[in-house]
Amino acid sequence: VTSLNHKYFRTHLEDALSQGRPLLLENVEEDLDPSLDNILEKNFIKSGSMFKVKVGDKECDVMKSFYLYITTKLANPTYTPEVSARTSIIDFTVTQKGLEDQLLGRVIVTEKYELEEERSKLVYDVTINKRRMKELEENLLYKLTSIQGSLVDDPTLIEVLQTTKKTAAEVSEKLAVAAETEIEINTAREEFRPVAARGSILYFLLCEMVMVNRMYSIALNQFLVLFDNSMARSKPHPQNQKRIANIIEYLTYEVWCYTSRSLYNQDRQLFTLLLAMKIDIARGTIKMSEFQVFIKGGAALDLNAVQPKPARWIADITWLNLVQLSSLPAFTNILTQVSNNDKQWRNWFDKAAPEEEIIPENYSNTLEPFYKLLLIR
Repeated sequence: VTSLNHKYFRTHLEDALSQGRPLLLENVEEDLDPSLDNILEKNFIKSGSMFKVKVGDKECDVMKSFYLYITTKLANPTYTPEVSARTSIIDFTVTQKGLEDQLLGRVIVTEKYELEEERSKLVYDVTINKRRMKELEENLLYKLTSIQGSLVDDPTLIEVLQTTKKTAAEVSEKLAVAAETEIEINTAREEFRPVAARGSILYFLLCEMVMVNRMYSIALNQFLVLFDNSMARSKPHPQNQKRIANIIEYLTYEVWCYTSRSLYNQDRQLFTLLLAMKIDIARGTIKMSEFQVFIKGGAALDLNAVQPKPARWIADITWLNLVQLSSLPAFTNILTQVSNNDKQWRNWFDKAAPEEEIIPENYSNTLEPFYKLLLIR
């Protein structure tokens, strides 16, 4: 194991090549060392029965058992087409759905250990039975192809056929039972999926905070400690639904407290807002299109390509935001309302704290809190 910054990197590379040992090159950036070019391109020189490769200004023997592995910690690296063509790139980055499945396994092990144990045993039994079926089929095929003379005159073949038929019936019955059991186990496991889903949402939100400040990075192992502690410390309850609610509540608050302590003051409100929105998006109470309007507004619109603004007191960007807002079903008439009730809207707009005032057109009574936030924004 070595790295490009290691003072003995070249020595490690030459030793691995000549001795035929695997070499792990870790923590690379988007630019690779030029000394690797000939190796990656496999520009090997045949010398007798051996192969050599030029590493810098030195020729080294290359053994067939040599393998080069390169890893990076970059979340989304951009490598040149040449590097991509020379190597086999494997993305081990965890996805939100993948992490959710992993967390579900941890929840079941903690909350329903016997269920996870039964599932593991079931997977093992199914694998053994399928392997047994394949062996029987291969054995029967071998007997059929290797027999000489009439098939009915060979007692060994008849015995194999009977054994195969009997065993196949038993295995098929076991697989059918296993399929039904698997459905029951998965149904019981799915009951705890909300806990895993909430954990996955929280972890990926913490990862996204790196875009605010690189100091806010968090390791998955670090998060898993919080996740496990939340299950251990949350209030127990005999009913699964209430137990699940207790874990989710404790986990969300624990992650919020833990993260808020490590954030700068100016970023805590942003984190809290994003946390609430991510949860609401997952629940379906906020649609992604509404979230996009909240984040972007009308920044992508052209003032000359939209309906003209009705009054000079409305700033250009404010009008573009209103135009974009009108694309949502709750605000289809907002442009007409602002045009027809110009004075009332301006009076509300000029208030020092419009969020505390009554919104025109009875919006204060008809809008949900998030929609009010969209309008004020």
